[in-house]
Amino acid sequence: MLPFQLSNEICSLNAGEDRLALTVEAEIDKTRKSCMVRCV
Repeated sequence: MLPFQLSNEICSLNAGEDRLALTVEAEIDKTRKSCMVRCV
C-alpha cells in the first residue's frame, strides 16, 4: 500500500488539478506474450 500522501494527494487525479500522465497500451496474444507495447 502507498502512504496516504501519495495515494490521496500527490498521485491522485483530483478534480480541477492538472496532472502529468503517461498511458501505456499493450497487446497480449493468446499465449500471454506481449506483441506490442506503446507509451503515449
